[in-house]
Amino acid sequence: MIFDLNGVLVATWEAPTRLRLVILKLGLKDFLSSGASKFIVYIWSFAMRRNFNKKLETIKERTGVHLDSSRIVDQTLCLQNEHFFLEKSEKHVLHNNLNTFFNVFLV
Repeated sequence: MIFDLNGVLVATWEAPTRLRLVILKLGLKDFLSSGASKFIVYIWSFAMRRNFNKKLETIKERTGVHLDSSRIVDQTLCLQNEHFFLEKSEKHVLHNNLNTFFNVFLV
């Protein structure tokens, strides 16, 4: 099972004071408990791994579900295109690259 970290498992909100809130989705504990016990779990994010480790720790602390055996997929497997984000004009828009994912993890 592949889960997108932002928006699917958690929602994040950044306050003007740079305080970042990590909000767990409703039913996340039951969902992860059943999924992690039956499937190999991949967690995918457009961020670099060092930037979302805190979110994974928050999930672990609040749900008690250990995602240590999960495979973490960060932006190194994403494709960037020629478009840029409006909020950060120096940052390229990224796309999940499922071909690379399958070649790296499933072949």
